[in-house]
Amino acid sequence: MTPEQIRMAAALLIAARRRHRQLDSLPDSCRPASAADAYAIQDAVVSELGPVAGWKTGSPGPDIEPIAAPLAASAVFPSGAALPASGFHMIGIEAEIAFRIGRDLPPRAADYERDEVAAAVASLHPAIEVVDSRLPDWDSADAWWRLADNQTNGAFVYGDGLTGWRDIDPVRQPVALSIDGAVVAETVGGNPAGDLLRLLAWVANHCARRCGGLRSGDIVTTGSCTGLIFTAAGAAVVAHFPGIGEARVDFPT
Repeated sequence: MTPEQIRMAAALLIAARRRHRQLDSLPDSCRPASAADAYAIQDAVVSELGPVAGWKTGSPGPDIEPIAAPLAASAVFPSGAALPASGFHMIGIEAEIAFRIGRDLPPRAADYERDEVAAAVASLHPAIEVVDSRLPDWDSADAWWRLADNQTNGAFVYGDGLTGWRDIDPVRQPVALSIDGAVVAETVGGNPAGDLLRLLAWVANHCARRCGGLRSGDIVTTGSCTGLIFTAAGAAVVAHFPGIGEARVDFPT
């Protein structure tokens, strides 16, 4: 994409967010054709919409290249948040495991290694990602448009942190996702990416190359452990991770 095409695509997404409207169409004149295009559009959107509080990452398999998208500070909330349902085009929910970074990981010549990034983690958190989209027919939109649209992030809610997290094995970690007190998903090690620290190291290097690196206080969430489940206005959602804790979010009408 040319710089002008990147600006055009970013302007569409920025306007959709500010007006709280989904786009009417996705014009071919500024369609991203690669991950590099999508990340450039992300950068342009973030530069207009304010600070970043963290990142989302994930991968559909242990040997597949992860993706990353920024979490806007204005869309990150502690557990117990009440997020009006009217603020979303749709309400998708995913139970996730997130990491809080405890020290800066700035750009450098050599890539960060998995254990080095793990040593920079301050705490591990139970979390809920709220999935939403600015795209029309989002589920059939091409992958690069979804990535440009911050990989369908609507909001992010995190529970209290666990500092003694080294004994937690995400591959064997159980989780139950409940809506209005009824369990709607229950899994053990349900994240298809497998090793979450692989994802964390990847996003540390992604950010070091693109945007100055991860910073102390950033939160990185690592993809769904339960799959995507949709809910409705008025719902109360809880993600419970035994041994870690829980995150809760309500969607009042």
